[in-house]
Amino acid sequence: MKKQVRFDALKKRNSIPLLEQIELSSKVINNLVNSSFWHNATSVMLYLSIGSEVFTLFLLSKAIEQDKELVLPKVKGKHIVPVRVGSNFKLISGFGGILEPEKGDEYVNSISLCVVPLVAFDNKGYRLGYGGGYYDRFLKKYNDKIKLKVGLAYEIQRYEDLPAEDHDMMLDAICTERGIMQVEISKYSFLE
Repeated sequence: MKKQVRFDALKKRNSIPLLEQIELSSKVINNLVNSSFWHNATSVMLYLSIGSEVFTLFLLSKAIEQDKELVLPKVKGKHIVPVRVGSNFKLISGFGGILEPEKGDEYVNSISLCVVPLVAFDNKGYRLGYGGGYYDRFLKKYNDKIKLKVGLAYEIQRYEDLPAEDHDMMLDAICTERGIMQVEISKYSFLE
């Protein structure tokens, strides 16, 4: 079932014309940057977008500009390792052609805001990734060190209910072009 949902969600997301993706991404990023989640975060872990994902380069530059402690994912084997980078860092092509820091040590401090990619999400805060389990393993391993987990997505990626398994990690909020959906047990609301 997950495989079919993933296929359908990627097909929908990939069908968004590029100019619309840019416009929607800008709204998503502005919603996050103008939120208390972002303002209160001293350390931020971001991902580097690929394909039709919400474009995160503006978010990356905003974090640097605002002197937030910046952490990026680096894949080692089957695991994501959080790596702290300064304002002068080099990116290389890593696992699956995804950009990642060339070097850096594992970040061991608390992460105020962890921004994660997703293929689909539901109203309960479950996310569906690409199927490798990288972010689920990462979020589980570092759960005690992450204060807030937020997914970035377009509204077109929303599903009523996703098939969830025991190892699937819930997010605290999802940020879309419509606003920020903060997840609470079985209900959700959009933050101003």
